[in-house]
Amino acid sequence: MKNEFNIFIRTLALPLFVLATFLFSFSPWIILLVKTPPDHIFSGIHWWDSDYFVYLSFVENGVRGHLDERFLMNSITSYTAWIHGIYTISGYILGFLGGLNSIVIYHIDRFVLGLLFSFLLMFFYQSVFKSKIWTFLGLLFVFWISGFPTTYQMDSPSFSRYLSWIQQLNIFTRATGLPHYLFSFVFFIPAVWVFVSFRGPFMKKIIYLVFLTSVFIYANPVNSLIFYATLSLYLFLTPVVMVLHKTVKQKRFSFRSLVYAVSHMDFVKDVFLTLILFLCNLPLLLYYEKLLTAYPWGEISNVFKFFIGNSLITFSDLFLALGPLALFSFFGIFICLWKVIHSDVQRKWYIVCIAWVIAQSGLFLRGNLLGIEQYRFLQGLYYIPMGVLAVESIRFSGKHLEILSRILFVRISQNIWVGIITGISFLVTLPTLYVSYGQNLYTYSNLSYFQSLYFPTKQQYNAYAFLERNTPFATTVLAGKEASFHIPALSGNANKLDFIDKGDIQKHQFFSNNLSFEKAHEYLTKNNISYIYVGWEERNLGFTGSNNPYLKSIFKNSEVEVYKVLE
Repeated sequence: MKNEFNIFIRTLALPLFVLATFLFSFSPWIILLVKTPPDHIFSGIHWWDSDYFVYLSFVENGVRGHLDERFLMNSITSYTAWIHGIYTISGYILGFLGGLNSIVIYHIDRFVLGLLFSFLLMFFYQSVFKSKIWTFLGLLFVFWISGFPTTYQMDSPSFSRYLSWIQQLNIFTRATGLPHYLFSFVFFIPAVWVFVSFRGPFMKKIIYLVFLTSVFIYANPVNSLIFYATLSLYLFLTPVVMVLHKTVKQKRFSFRSLVYAVSHMDFVKDVFLTLILFLCNLPLLLYYEKLLTAYPWGEISNVFKFFIGNSLITFSDLFLALGPLALFSFFGIFICLWKVIHSDVQRKWYIVCIAWVIAQSGLFLRGNLLGIEQYRFLQGLYYIPMGVLAVESIRFSGKHLEILSRILFVRISQNIWVGIITGISFLVTLPTLYVSYGQNLYTYSNLSYFQSLYFPTKQQYNAYAFLERNTPFATTVLAGKEASFHIPALSGNANKLDFIDKGDIQKHQFFSNNLSFEKAHEYLTKNNISYIYVGWEERNLGFTGSNNPYLKSIFKNSEVEVYKVLE
């Protein structure tokens, strides 16, 4: 009975840890949902407001029956595109066919994909380490051990964390991040596994990899650069490592070793496989190149580049933001190189992980030469290979500390030393974990004041529901800034949002009643505006539409009135 209980615990301990990690990551969002007042609707705000409502608008495309995407944050007709398919496809299935709204669909996606990603990472580490305890250690470093804390006021310490605005730097943005990243990751991880560990027929391996890489490129094209940079560096490192391995084994360098390394059947297959993959993925990559340089997608990218270009991301800040994970993985590179040179154990896994970290670091430092902002390369899975290297570094440290303790006549085993190192790392970074939790919980509400941008009132939400039911998809609704975020995401209408149109003076004049009826109608017609939304923000600007002969009221409640623009 005792043995059965021990087997039960060993079998379930790791999955339960992964589940607990995932639920902890999701918990700030759940608290905000539960605390939302009954007269408000929780918009589910997740990450930056502009980004979040854009993603919701992609879901709304699917809810309104469209599987391609129309960018709804401007009133100028733009061509539709096939881009963030996870949003529109799930919107179509769960919304258009299933009747759910865009907010619920987005977070169902995030929940399901986050859970799948967390368990895939567990299986990935088990494939590398062949041990539950080292898998547990890898997951602990990836999710629970954060970056080093910094203080803004030394006399009255106020802990913060380095680069707090960057995605994928802590448990909350790794385990339950943006759905299109998670969707890409759940195909990226199996792609790496198939490349390294699949032992079936070579043609089947090619088919699997073409499928997996095509899907994650479709979800997040930047990951393709990380993937191919990793494979390229792997193909460079492998012959070097094999030559060094032969040299160490034979205690002399031989030109024959170099020939053997580059002509070895497995290596030749990897070269051929990489070329086939690239050629198969090239049409999709060219499509994205064309798409992301055209209007409106290219204009959005330029706005983002300006923002990033004026925000310094230093390598030292990034190193401190990653904390012990960066420190141990740095030493882990040299330890794993030593291992693969002196033995055949896990050679391919170690070389791929080393190549992965170096490739992604190089893209971060010099990605701007490719016309892509550095920040994009921090949105990949760099922390997964870093977790592998960090575990190997800690195992190495624990083993040699055990030897040292025996020399000093103190019997402390390797596992205890590993526990001590891990415990110190966790305690040192615990303030950052605490602050990260607070930042995810209190960024959008202090749980006593619920801003209507993130928690629209039921009256506002009813107006958006009316627009969704009674207006054609993508017709333009003019509104103030707050409603201009809500409308594409919750009703599937286009708008004129200032951050795309670079400020609209006439829009302000229209809501301030500083245009004549004729000039106002000319402005509405010129910008393809079919409806006017009037809520608290528009009224505060002084707008009254009741006397305008070109406007007809079609919806009204205690907070919102919607007008139709007459021909």
